[in-house]
Amino acid sequence: MERVALPLALMIAFVSFYACSQTFSDEGQTALAQGRLDDAVRQVTAAVNADPGNLQLRHFAAEVFTRRGIQHYNNHEMLAAANDFQTATQYDPMYGPAYDYLGMIAFWKHDWQNAVDLGTHASMLEGRPDPPWVEQARQELDKIKNGGASLRPDRQNASSKTVESPTTH
Repeated sequence: MERVALPLALMIAFVSFYACSQTFSDEGQTALAQGRLDDAVRQVTAAVNADPGNLQLRHFAAEVFTRRGIQHYNNHEMLAAANDFQTATQYDPMYGPAYDYLGMIAFWKHDWQNAVDLGTHASMLEGRPDPPWVEQARQELDKIKNGGASLRPDRQNASSKTVESPTTH
């Protein structure tokens, strides 16, 4: 009897465990479809915690965190956006859109090397050419390596600015 009880208990636990993660996943998809991104994040996080080896759930989690990160990005909340994109890459290291946005944030911060690295990685994952901002970041990086000016205002070429005399006002 004990030999039957243990496998039966394990099977019941597995089915309950799977049903729980499926419920969270379904609720997360509903929340995402309704634009309730914070609710979707909570649901998908619970689903992945219930079934951490489920690659489909992990991919869905990356999508949800990226969607919320895009919302933060569009609201110029770059720290929150970067956190969500990083979380997305932790759930699914092959999810290109999260790397793309991390690269754009690096570009925005004038972190040219990371912009190039992340943008190129995203392009490779998505099977597409690098976007124009990656090439622009490469050019800025080359300028810095060669001692030239970059897009940063504090690194603009001082000789190109005109200086007004105080008597000309």
